[in-house]
Amino acid sequence: MNADVDKITQTCDLRMLEQLLQNITYANLDREDMERFGDENFLKLFKLSQMSIEYLVYTQNYLECLTRTLDMQYKNAIESTKGVRS
Repeated sequence: MNADVDKITQTCDLRMLEQLLQNITYANLDREDMERFGDENFLKLFKLSQMSIEYLVYTQNYLECLTRTLDMQYKNAIESTKGVRS
């Protein structure tokens, strides 16, 4: 595995993490792959998986907050326009 987990962590390299995310998500590993992989590379994969999940949870929370804010702005705009029509 060529990914430098420590560098991604230290630099918060989200671009690299996003690129790896698809590879991690759609990887099709079996028992033989895991045996050849070795403990060190398995730990790298596990850490990358954790970082990917953490990033996805952060993104989900950010988008939920943004959606609530936009919904509130939309409702306020509707209320504002009701007064204009009357």
